[in-house]
Amino acid sequence: MFKKGDAVLIVFLIVLSVLSGVLFFNSGSVGKTVVVKINNSVHAEYPLYENRTVELKKNGYNKLIIKNGTAYVEKADCKDKICVKHKKISKHGETIVCLPHKTVIEVD
Repeated sequence: MFKKGDAVLIVFLIVLSVLSGVLFFNSGSVGKTVVVKINNSVHAEYPLYENRTVELKKNGYNKLIIKNGTAYVEKADCKDKICVKHKKISKHGETIVCLPHKTVIEVD
C-alpha cells in the first residue's frame, strides 16, 4: 500500500514547500526611505539609515522611531494602539497604519 517511492515523493514535497516558504518570506528588498502620509498626502520622508525620533501631531499623536534600518511606532494616543503593536518595518512596501489618525508609514 505505502511504497518507498511514495515516501521519497512526500519528503521531496515537504522540502520543496519549506524552501519555497523561506524564499517567499525573505525575498523583500531592504528599503531606503520611510514615507509618512497623513490624510493621504505625503507629510515627510526620512532616510531609513539615519537614527531619529519623529513626533507626528496631526490628527493625534504618534511617536515614530527610525533606528538601525527599521521603523516602528513607539507611542500613540489612539484607542486601539494597533500601530504600536505592529512589528518593525524595513523592507520595501511594508507599512504601518494608524486608522484613527489617518496615518500611513511606508518603507520605500
